[in-house]
Amino acid sequence: MKFIKHFIKKSIRHCNLITVFLISFLSLIVMSSTSFADTSQMNATLSRISTILSQVNPLINLAEQQQDVNTRVKFQFNTLRQDIASIQTGIAQAINRVSIQPRSVKPLSGDYIPISQSIKSQSIASNEISNYKEDNTP
Repeated sequence: MKFIKHFIKKSIRHCNLITVFLISFLSLIVMSSTSFADTSQMNATLSRISTILSQVNPLINLAEQQQDVNTRVKFQFNTLRQDIASIQTGIAQAINRVSIQPRSVKPLSGDYIPISQSIKSQSIASNEISNYKEDNTP
């Protein structure tokens, strides 16, 4: 039971860190695009953002190696990599754009833990908590 609680806390911590990073990153993009009147400055900043995103990949690889193979709920690192690649593609298109034309935007997945596994682990954890309360009531 302690293992499951520890695993759930650890998984939530990883998800929260990555979510905070992506939100911070997207906020930086929005702020940088609205605060620079000069296109060359904005392109330089976007290029720096893309470089920073490339540097995140080794951290993702490290986190993936640290994931316990016996866990019930597995973090979807490939989905995270695809979302970051989509962001980098958008940055490259923004830097290299010739004209502004409407285009469709592919939404980020943002879901790095499969729903079925997440619900299953939550129900297991809540059952264990209920059992713990029943066993420890006077």
